Amino acid sequence: MLRWIRSEVRSGVQWAILGGDIVKVPACQLQWMVTCVLVFSGFCVKEADAQVIDFETFPAGGSTGDMEEISNQYMQSAGVSFAIVDSEEKFVRYPLIAKVGPPLTAFYGCPGEDQPLPGQGVGQSFLTDDDQLGYTGSLLVTYADPVVEASGVILDVDIHSTGQFEEWTVIARNAAGATVDFDVISAPVGPAYSCSAGGFLGPGDSLAFQWTLRSPAMIAEIQSILIEFTGNATAVGLAFDNFSPSSVGAAATSYGCEVNPVGSLTVLAGSSSVGDVVVFGVDNPFGTQSVGSLPLVLLSLAADAAFPCGTQFPGLGMAGAGAPGEVLIDLGSANLVKPFLFNALWAGPGSPAPVLAAFPEAPELVGLKVYAQGVILDQSPSSAVPIGLTNGMAIVVGG
Repeated sequence: MLRWIRSEVRSGVQWAILGGDIVKVPACQLQWMVTCVLVFSGFCVKEADAQVIDFETFPAGGSTGDMEEISNQYMQSAGVSFAIVDSEEKFVRYPLIAKVGPPLTAFYGCPGEDQPLPGQGVGQSFLTDDDQLGYTGSLLVTYADPVVEASGVILDVDIHSTGQFEEWTVIARNAAGATVDFDVISAPVGPAYSCSAGGFLGPGDSLAFQWTLRSPAMIAEIQSILIEFTGNATAVGLAFDNFSPSSVGAAATSYGCEVNPVGSLTVLAGSSSVGDVVVFGVDNPFGTQSVGSLPLVLLSLAADAAFPCGTQFPGLGMAGAGAPGEVLIDLGSANLVKPFLFNALWAGPGSPAPVLAAFPEAPELVGLKVYAQGVILDQSPSSAVPIGLTNGMAIVVGG
């Protein structure tokens, strides 16, 4: 059963509230190979040990270049090679590095050409199929030695203004070519909304979507991964990033439709891997609430039905008195995780309050998707904004 922990610090020892009972959480254990982070006294986070290919640099050193071909540069370090293939899996070409910004090669997003929204956990480079919009072929990842699991993200899986949708199917196969596991990343169903940078912003635009693959038998049998386009939209391009070739990587990506301020919920430290602690930061960038207000983080097993948008309610926004706020998570009792998370009072705009969530050492949680949203409660009698909601955060529990 899913269990969530609220962490506190007492006398330099980390404790947790688990289902109403106070329990001791092991801190800085040697077998974790931890790195202590001075967020506040007694807090430690687990050092990331899973290999992630972010296409920013090469294993041998040096940065990747825009439109540079990628084939076997990661074979020695990660045991993988890349190619673009046709429907019969015949070689078409090698995929290319695309850098954020012009020229347009993979997608046109709200912030601009090949530009993800803030808070997606990606850098300045990703892998694409060719040097222009238009589907050239599927991305084939081939392993030197089979693995148990893998994960990665695909950017900008959205619905176009024509109503056509994007969809990518990611398939893990064994040495005989039989399917071991698959994941389908479809454009979310939700309302279109205007973009602050101008233009149409379809559901899923400029967001990062994580896929995960695992051997059902938990044995090393994944010999190749095929990423193919299965939507009906045209003028699409692949944007593939944060590839964990032999593990399910932890991920945290922000979402929302610009009703609640971007950057009001962030990750300050740690990760959502099992046995680790993630430190959320809750802030009101507008400064419309009093210093000393109470910040909380709510977790749910489902996003709001309008994902990546939410349901708007008057008086729950941070912009000012009566401003609308967007509820971005499912608040139904079947999905809402309790207790709510709290750690420290808010110190003012630009000083996000740290709120901790600890993830148990439970392998069955790996790959689980959880949705987080912050709220700041201003209990001062003269408050114009007694309740302020943050952007959402989509969390994937990593191994």
